[in-house]
Amino acid sequence: MDAIERLRRSINIPVQKAIDVEDGFIVVLDYYEAGKLGVWENLLRIRADGSVVWKLCTPSSSDMFTDVAWLDGKLVAWTWECFMVTIDVASGRILQSVFTK
Repeated sequence: MDAIERLRRSINIPVQKAIDVEDGFIVVLDYYEAGKLGVWENLLRIRADGSVVWKLCTPSSSDMFTDVAWLDGKLVAWTWECFMVTIDVASGRILQSVFTK
């Protein structure tokens, strides 16, 4: 069983998207299912063995991450409330937040 499947089974929330990083994955959990279960940290970095490096919730308590991608060599994620955030891959810290609507 791979790392993403182990994560999905341990939290019982579908993985919406996963992208590769050097030692694992950046994962966006399904925002609808995560919200129903009160899991607000729906963006995670996990290692290949399934252990969690960091979890991240959006700057707004009512918002959720909907997508993640590499953009011009930076890790960016988008939220339901129309923010695009740039994230430090190592720490999970939000470096920049831009309203896109």
